Amino acid sequence: AGFGSTMLTIVSESVETDERGQSVGFYNSTLAFGSILGKAGGGYLLAQIAPSAMYLLLASISAVSAFGVLLLVDPTPTPDVTPTRGQIAAETKRRLLPAVDDRDHLTTNGLHWLYIAIVLRNVTNKGLGSLYPIFLIAAVGVNEFTMGLLLALSSTLRTGLMYLFGRAADAVGRKPLVVVGVLGAGIQALLMAAAVVPGQLSVRIAVAASGFVVHAVTFSALATGSIAFIGDVAPPDRESELMGLRTTSRGVGGVTGPILVGALATVTSYQTAFLAASVIPFLAAL
Repeated sequence: AGFGSTMLTIVSESVETDERGQSVGFYNSTLAFGSILGKAGGGYLLAQIAPSAMYLLLASISAVSAFGVLLLVDPTPTPDVTPTRGQIAAETKRRLLPAVDDRDHLTTNGLHWLYIAIVLRNVTNKGLGSLYPIFLIAAVGVNEFTMGLLLALSSTLRTGLMYLFGRAADAVGRKPLVVVGVLGAGIQALLMAAAVVPGQLSVRIAVAASGFVVHAVTFSALATGSIAFIGDVAPPDRESELMGLRTTSRGVGGVTGPILVGALATVTSYQTAFLAASVIPFLAAL
């Protein structure tokens, strides 16, 4: 989470405003490509090796990837002094819990509403996402390999869509992409609830796949639009902070969503839980 918000700040600072959306889209495309390899490969390997071996493999890949940072050129301003640990702790507290007279940067052009929408959208998205692997196997009826391919479908499409929506963010503005992106989580929830209805496995797979297609389109729109918008309105000395707050907002939804949707699925059914969760993104879009 910390790596992502820092890298997004560097990407945002590296270009002019009229090219920010395109650059953010390209950055997110590279993330999506890695997600393709992880999900498709993970589904295959889970059927071949023990989960403990999978964790060791993932740890080694992450360690190797960290060396890429050595090649990075940082265009952001270099502080005049190095803060102490106490100063970092105090500044973190101040930024997480700003005083009443130090909140103007959070409300520029309605920025605070964007964060609220992201929280609500992620309650549904992360809540459903936490159940998808077992839902696809237990309810839809696919095997582990097909599960991995379905989970990788969104990432596969996002590799190109992120770049396209980056150009769209520069051409048509940020807000339309944000609204469409938030609405998409509700549409995906409805499609996934419908995936258990058809009798034929091939049809159930097709319906579930359409849900992941919707996720790819709308996630790309939301991520590109919201990151470009934050880069537009953030003061230079608070850009990393506000990029990080976006990650925090996603995390709040990511914590509460799996608990709420998972609990509802436990006492009712996957279908009921997905239908109930679909309402939240429509409220978030408002």
